[in-house]
Amino acid sequence: MKLCTSWLRDWVTPEATTEEICQKLTNAGLEVDSVDHVGAPFEGVIVVTITDVRPHPSASHLTVCSIRSDRESFEVVCGAPNVSVGLKTAFAPIGTVLPEGIVVNRKSIKGIESNGMLCSSKDLGLDEHGQVILPLDDAVELGKPLTEVLRMDDEIVEFDLTPNRGDCFSMLGVAREVSVLFDCNLIRPSIHSPRETISDRIEIYLDDSVGCPLYLGRVIKNIDVNAHTPWQLSHRLRCAGIRSINVIVDILNYVMLELGQPMHAFDLAHVEKGIVVRKALNGEKLILLDGSEAALDSETLLIVSEDNPVAIAGVVGGLASAVQPSTVDILLEVAYFSPANLLGVARRYGLHTDASARYERGVDPTIQKTAINRATELILRYAGGSAGPVCEARAEEHLPKRQQIKASYERIEKLIGCQFDSTLIDQVLKKIGCEIETSNGEFTVITPPHRFDLAIEEDLVEEVCRIVGYDQIPPLPLHGILDIKRSPRAMGDAEDLRQRLAHLGYNEVVTYSFIHHETNALFLDSLLSVRVTNPISSDRDTMRASLIPGLIQVYTYNIARQQNVGRIFEYGQCFIQRNDELVQQNLVGGLLWGRREPESWVTSKDKVDFFDVKGDIESLIGRNCEWKPTEIKWLSPSCSAAVVVDNVSLGVIGKLGDEIAQNFELDSEVYVFELEADVICKNKKLTMQPISSYPSVRRDLAIVLKKQVTATEIEVLVREVSGELLKQFIVFDVYESEDLGKDNKSLGIGMIFQHMSRTLEDSEVNQLLEKITRQLGTRFNATLR
Repeated sequence: MKLCTSWLRDWVTPEATTEEICQKLTNAGLEVDSVDHVGAPFEGVIVVTITDVRPHPSASHLTVCSIRSDRESFEVVCGAPNVSVGLKTAFAPIGTVLPEGIVVNRKSIKGIESNGMLCSSKDLGLDEHGQVILPLDDAVELGKPLTEVLRMDDEIVEFDLTPNRGDCFSMLGVAREVSVLFDCNLIRPSIHSPRETISDRIEIYLDDSVGCPLYLGRVIKNIDVNAHTPWQLSHRLRCAGIRSINVIVDILNYVMLELGQPMHAFDLAHVEKGIVVRKALNGEKLILLDGSEAALDSETLLIVSEDNPVAIAGVVGGLASAVQPSTVDILLEVAYFSPANLLGVARRYGLHTDASARYERGVDPTIQKTAINRATELILRYAGGSAGPVCEARAEEHLPKRQQIKASYERIEKLIGCQFDSTLIDQVLKKIGCEIETSNGEFTVITPPHRFDLAIEEDLVEEVCRIVGYDQIPPLPLHGILDIKRSPRAMGDAEDLRQRLAHLGYNEVVTYSFIHHETNALFLDSLLSVRVTNPISSDRDTMRASLIPGLIQVYTYNIARQQNVGRIFEYGQCFIQRNDELVQQNLVGGLLWGRREPESWVTSKDKVDFFDVKGDIESLIGRNCEWKPTEIKWLSPSCSAAVVVDNVSLGVIGKLGDEIAQNFELDSEVYVFELEADVICKNKKLTMQPISSYPSVRRDLAIVLKKQVTATEIEVLVREVSGELLKQFIVFDVYESEDLGKDNKSLGIGMIFQHMSRTLEDSEVNQLLEKITRQLGTRFNATLR
């Protein structure tokens, strides 16, 4: 949100510079993003008054005007229709340089010499409209530079407001904060109920009183839509980033910026039969102000007249009922729409309006009458017309009630961490508009209607801290008793997991949790996918089921920038639909590519392969793993494995399959892993075991067996037979030959035996070896080679 400081100083007058105001607002939670100077686009333009007006003798559309400043008199030729004796306006003397480099010279126009130029707002670069010369207030001093009169030394402050501070989406809200922070008075504009000179009314029906518990309307007739918007209003709108449209729309936007209450004006001819607020019917459509057509859904709140939609409530109006240059009668709309009913509606239709931004955050439910009176007052002043009475439809039971929060001074001091005088706490809470009822050290705070963010005692603590100033709270050392508890000997938490991967040479990346549904389908059955109801964009319409797509995108991004070697990982949540429930898993995934070692004349040029990933996972888990076949569709079936520890599956590793490589246009081999992070963290750490001081004994066997029998199966059998005597199992040779048979292979295994308390004898080792051989023959039909 943007506002100009000259307008702010009409509301509050702190003895502080703009920089000091911005610093204090930022410290109090209203972050100031930037401060820009409006600047002076012209120099030398002064204030004059017209003393005489007479027709041009040779041109009926021109007039000859005599003008006077504080010191001199001039004669100029002017074509503006609003010249009149006594009007004060802007005058550019000869030699003045106007915006876009236009130089004012003495010239003869149709035989009459013009000694300067009476300027419109368009001539001065103030707005896009400029059919009349700029009218100025009668109280303006003659001869005064126009840059001073119009405050062209103004500054534009841009705020980055958090969603909970919807009350500050207006000049009133910001000025209220400044008055509290600097302990100065809030100067509100004088707003009166305008005189009702016509009796025209409009019928209003609230079919959905939950979504719209309050709706006000007022008929204003015989307005001049083509009247000129006062410069001050258009200047303040322009500083706020809102372009001038016509005097009616400009006034409504101005009141919205001033009070925080969005408003709308309908052409009365299209709504005179009455207003109905209801939910849309399936199949209904509405042509919006920008000319686009919106197909409405049944969750959308509408403003309807004669069963025809005329606006999406709280978001945008319809084109057919909009105020046009030919409009003479209007209906002003001011309403309170429930934030819960409007949340996400604008986004569903690809819209973002100033009205929806305010309604979604919540507007003050008590300010609607003030807003409609303020807008009416300005319309009658600048566009003329006659106003009727305010018509109101109200469902009191659905309007938000002021919160009542029970608190105690003792708890507030405890939460802040230092002593605070109860009088100071009361003063701060009353300054922000709260009412306080005190009883025996405890009190009840009744929050102001515009503060939707105050709901619990901790919110009051935050208000006290930010108004007093966090820098005013003395730093104190923490005191507490730390109990030393027995370690569960677990692998650690997410941070430990990240650190271990970093030590293995991986760089952490963070990718979006939302991906395209077609990409997600490559890694998960589409029936298990979780689609997003209201996606931020069409290519992020599904919640990811795997970390691998995001890692692949990071890989392709780096490859495109000549990063041909890398190891990356991500720790994050993935989502699947299981039995109509959303299941969230914490996964850790990694991706490797390129050379195994840094490029050098002494290092190998070998690229990473399956065994690099396997080694990293073994180091990460810190204990023996089983490697079992897997049928994961996005991995190569001949170069992948499932990781199993203590009969619990942790995840998968391997090379990306051909289909994935083709879809992502990968031109080199890429290896990945994806593991369940929570399961890894819960695994018990390996504990220290004493080293035996007695000699070990090694025995080797060469056995012939079927190719489908894995080395892991052999190791499991040998460990079952050997028990604690087996300290190490080694596969040192794999051999295949036609002499062994086309379905057979030879496996060379080494076994190291050792006892903790004595020296093993050859006889018992030989007996153990015979037992192992028998079991291999019985279970796997293996024979000694």
